[in-house]
Amino acid sequence: MKLFIPERFVASSVPFATKELGAQDPLEAAYHEAVRLLDDENVRLIASTEGEYVYFIAGRARDFEAAPESGTPLANALPQTPDHRGDGLYCFDNGEHYLAVEKKADKLKAYSMAKGREGSFGQNIYPVDTMTVVPWEGYRTRQMQDARKITRLSINIAAVIAVVNILLITVFSIIEGYAQGKTVHLRDKMEENMRRMGAVVQENTFHPLRTYLNDIQMIDSRSKKIDVYRVENGKVSWTAHFPKWISSEDYELLGRDLKKEERDDGIIVTKGTR
Repeated sequence: MKLFIPERFVASSVPFATKELGAQDPLEAAYHEAVRLLDDENVRLIASTEGEYVYFIAGRARDFEAAPESGTPLANALPQTPDHRGDGLYCFDNGEHYLAVEKKADKLKAYSMAKGREGSFGQNIYPVDTMTVVPWEGYRTRQMQDARKITRLSINIAAVIAVVNILLITVFSIIEGYAQGKTVHLRDKMEENMRRMGAVVQENTFHPLRTYLNDIQMIDSRSKKIDVYRVENGKVSWTAHFPKWISSEDYELLGRDLKKEERDDGIIVTKGTR
């Protein structure tokens, strides 16, 4: 993995479980604080939790254009990371100066300092040059993956419940039919129940509109803009404009059979015919 630290990065901590707010998603709490500090809604970050706090380092996603798949050993200043050694000043030698992250109690802060100044912090000094490189993560990527998992799970649960309900109706219809000797009525009722079961399963598992909306949301969350999204005879085609720093992970989530055209202002990705 490529080692990369953006020129502008921040480190901080924020409580995610308080009496006033209750428990929040730690990653979401870190994301919103990173957005505030960087004044940019599209960020990459590394986060971990300890106690009621989430600790993170973050940079603007646009600064990762040259290193979409990268990480940083400075992340070891965060609790629960592979080479975390407790409170102290975690320093990376950047040649002319140090890039550093200070962990002190429940506080985290980033610095860029001249060599020799690190001793003035009165903290343990931890060079990170040989520490584990922890990968940066795009918040939107993680968010969309979680949303897609939840959507698939919800659809599957709904389908199972629907099938069980219709099967129960069918069984009771069989019992009722035998008890009353209404063979013709029973056959008609079973056929109707089977049609209902097929319709419900199709509605909950293969609804085209739901698929298209999820697809559009997924593309929109990663692109600068969607130029075209078309459905003809059940076949989808689209063209969208993406930033150059889009990661391979994001690109794979867009699907297969894609055409990519690199331009000065970004990447044009096309699926199907243009």
